[in-house]
Amino acid sequence: MKIAICDDNLEDIRYLEKLILESGYCLGERVFNEFLSGEELLDNFSKFDIIFLDIKLDGMEGTEVAEAIRLRDAKVPIAFYTGYEASASRIFKVRPLSYLIKGKKELKSLVNKTLQELCEEQKRPDVLVEYDGKMYVLQLSDILYVSISDKGSAIFLTDEKAYELFGKNQDSHKQEHIIKSGVRIEAYYDQLSRYGFLYAKKSYIINAQHVIARGKDSVLLKGHYELSVARSKKKEFDSQLVKYWGDTILGKE
Repeated sequence: MKIAICDDNLEDIRYLEKLILESGYCLGERVFNEFLSGEELLDNFSKFDIIFLDIKLDGMEGTEVAEAIRLRDAKVPIAFYTGYEASASRIFKVRPLSYLIKGKKELKSLVNKTLQELCEEQKRPDVLVEYDGKMYVLQLSDILYVSISDKGSAIFLTDEKAYELFGKNQDSHKQEHIIKSGVRIEAYYDQLSRYGFLYAKKSYIINAQHVIARGKDSVLLKGHYELSVARSKKKEFDSQLVKYWGDTILGKE
């Protein structure tokens, strides 16, 4: 496993490496790549399995670095490792795997939980979809939401996946961002609900991984998709969304 740690404090880097090596999750070879600034990380950016990123850095702040990382790799897991409390809006914008606070007595257990989530993410099932005479293999992170369509479903893709499949110059709301499926939405919910897909209305399920803001009656998804939440679904949806954020981002039980 190739791990990047970006922190301007070598002592904090060494301590995090120690916790990772002591963890019982994601066993096997662990290769650490250390960076003392965000600029150094970006200048030497490559394919990482996970990036641990401080927020208070000399030069670019960690949230700025994370946004730059997302432009290069939309899927790499980012875990903030910091003593600084950043605003939730900037944190959720880059969809971090976790938020680790230095000096907290729970830090060791949260590192373990982060690595456990990383391993589980790598084991999550792909979604096979046959559409227009072709077979598509989608990762869960490729899907923004799934809605009812005719006798089956419409799978709305992230901009990055649509670009990969259909090329550039596609408007983010064109049909090219949709793959039709003969599978009904109820079957997709049964398959995906354990991985953070939530009913916001009877007609669609949303991938909580891509929720970047929750409004009074709607949610904003990555790519500027705004979807309403039905009044009848609001209580259950909010409860499940808060639990998802707690389990996968804030590191709470």
